[in-house]
Amino acid sequence: MTTILKMIRLFCLFYLLLLIISCSSTKKSSDITDHSPQWIKEFPISQTHYIGIGLADKNKYPTEYIKIAQKNALQNLISQIKVNISSQSQMFRIQKELELKQDINSFIKVKSENIIEGYELIDTYTNGNEYWVYYKLDKEHYNKIKNQKINSATEKSKVFIQKALKSSNLKEKYISFVSALNELEPYFNESIITELYGNQVSLKSEIISLFRSFINDYSIKSISKEISLRLLNLNSKISFIAMHSNQPVSNLKLDIFSNNLNFNHLSNQTDHDGLYIISINKIKELSAHHSVEVAPNFNDWLYEAHVSEFIEAIIKKITVPSFSIPLNILIPNFKITSIEKHHDNISNRNDLLLATQAKLTSMGIEIANTNNEAQLHIVINAESKKGTHLHGQRMFTSFLKVTFQIYNEKKDIIFSKTIDDIKGIQLSYEKSELDAYNKAKILISEQIIPEFFNSL
Repeated sequence: MTTILKMIRLFCLFYLLLLIISCSSTKKSSDITDHSPQWIKEFPISQTHYIGIGLADKNKYPTEYIKIAQKNALQNLISQIKVNISSQSQMFRIQKELELKQDINSFIKVKSENIIEGYELIDTYTNGNEYWVYYKLDKEHYNKIKNQKINSATEKSKVFIQKALKSSNLKEKYISFVSALNELEPYFNESIITELYGNQVSLKSEIISLFRSFINDYSIKSISKEISLRLLNLNSKISFIAMHSNQPVSNLKLDIFSNNLNFNHLSNQTDHDGLYIISINKIKELSAHHSVEVAPNFNDWLYEAHVSEFIEAIIKKITVPSFSIPLNILIPNFKITSIEKHHDNISNRNDLLLATQAKLTSMGIEIANTNNEAQLHIVINAESKKGTHLHGQRMFTSFLKVTFQIYNEKKDIIFSKTIDDIKGIQLSYEKSELDAYNKAKILISEQIIPEFFNSL
């Protein structure tokens, strides 16, 4: 009996000890409560305010964690201000028409960071390495400030438009139109309808339309009705005249381009009379008809307007008129004579003459019948000699020397080329000589004649 009582007492003591331990553990657990504010536990929802909550790691940014948390909170707030470009919006039409590749949504959100104001700091919270910031922005207040800024930007833009329309200085007009558009940059996805010269207009579209009309009034032409250049004297000057509304334009840079011509700019910009001069110094591809493309270059004026990259991209997408100026190249005709010796004997064959004639004809060049009719005279001298014949072998060698000279009308040599020891190998001397002449024909067609024209 005594033993049983002892066992009961021990069991009760053990149970009591477990109960004490359990109560102690529960008490400690209840002491570890989450003291973080409710706005961290659950993101606030408001019908009247935009909410922005930002977080920064103090270990990662020991000196700038406050600024980073504030920036993250502001970006979080801005992300709630919906910026959508629907297929019906004006911005979408401008973007599609000008083939802009910029992300307009991202651009407008980034610009919002620079213009948003009126938000309040509601709370901050620190928990270990975490630093939290809570911002709030009244929606009605935000819309009021935004509308005030849009109205202010609209009025500033209209001032630039009026300046552009009244100015007689073309550079000033250009910069004023660009500046008018630049004022509206932060609000490019907003529909801005305003009164301008007595009419209700969509302001951004109106600026672009006016700017296009201004640009399209530029024209460039040659001062000569027909430009003809002699192939033998390419360093001839060509003068263009730039006009706006049929009046000469001074101090304007020009872009000039040609696929087949090299030229030097003798002008940096148009002079007082609107003239711009270049000289042609090389033809890359021989043809009687060429052209140069000429267009106004407004880059310096655009940079002087000090606009953003976004507005610059829009302006550069507005097509600048380009003008094709035809050029006629006067290619001389040729008279060809040749003396072609075959193993020291003058032959009636004219292999190299015929090859030269065929090449020139394929290039569209006329062959004259007499020396008096010719502007250039080609004289070919060729002589073949027998080479060695190895006994016991059936291979024969011939060597050919060719001199190719071109004379002008004054009988001055303007081009001379000599090729020694063109080697032919065949089963007989006659065939080896023919092999050497065939190689010479290829050299004349693919090397000597192109070299002459390249030298011009």
